[in-house]
Amino acid sequence: MTKTVRTTLPAFRWLLGPFVVLAVGATLSLFFQPERTDDFFAWTIQPPLTAALLGAAYGGTIVLFALSLRETGWANARMIVAAPFTLSTLLLVATLIHLDKFHLDEGGIAAGVAWIWLIVYVLVPPVIVVLAVIQLRAPGIDPARIAPLPTWLRVAMGAFGAAALLGGAVLFAVPSDIAPHWPWTITPLTGRALAAWLAGIGVASLQAVVENDFRRLRAGLTGFTVIGVLALVAIARFADDVDWGLGGGLLVAVPVFIVAAGAYGVWQGRSIEREPGPLSY
Repeated sequence: MTKTVRTTLPAFRWLLGPFVVLAVGATLSLFFQPERTDDFFAWTIQPPLTAALLGAAYGGTIVLFALSLRETGWANARMIVAAPFTLSTLLLVATLIHLDKFHLDEGGIAAGVAWIWLIVYVLVPPVIVVLAVIQLRAPGIDPARIAPLPTWLRVAMGAFGAAALLGGAVLFAVPSDIAPHWPWTITPLTGRALAAWLAGIGVASLQAVVENDFRRLRAGLTGFTVIGVLALVAIARFADDVDWGLGGGLLVAVPVFIVAAGAYGVWQGRSIEREPGPLSY
């Protein structure tokens, strides 16, 4: 008896649409207007480099969510679970710890954004868990891997993912202790926001090692590449905010690795899909 491939639940697909809209809004506010977070974002972020880097990260999620929305096979879309859950949970905790820093009572656009931020991050983690549990119970199987990653890339992604997850955990736990050694000025709130993204990217990298298939990772690797490119643009734009020592070098090395690994994965995936045979599912 032939088993069918597990498809993505309609509920997950309905969720991705609003995710794309919210990510677009965050990117427009943070990446394109990083100097005006006091007017257009949930809390005031200084220096602008931090806002621009957070905007770069949201820019990558636009691509991840939009491409995942087009996938019908669950194996090709499940990058939308582990990393977004990690990110949203940590951002919720950071928000609740530093709730006094948010523009909830200040009126205007900033207050509206602050309330949207709070509501979204209260709802998203449990919604992801519930939908993931339902999705796991859906009938069907994962298709065979058709385009495994080379060993060197799996090792590199695994090492990067472990380092990013560990670094994000430490920064989230003790941002005030890390701040004096950070290559630009961060506060406990901005430090924890950056840590949440660092941990989320780490989880995504480790999941890429487990998935081990360029086809399954197409959406994630494309989003990965966009994050790296936009981060490099942000760093170039606000280079004066950076202390260019060892920490500044690492600041550049991280998005360079992200761009290199992501772009290679996207290119390799497209090359494989051009080969004859049933390579899409």
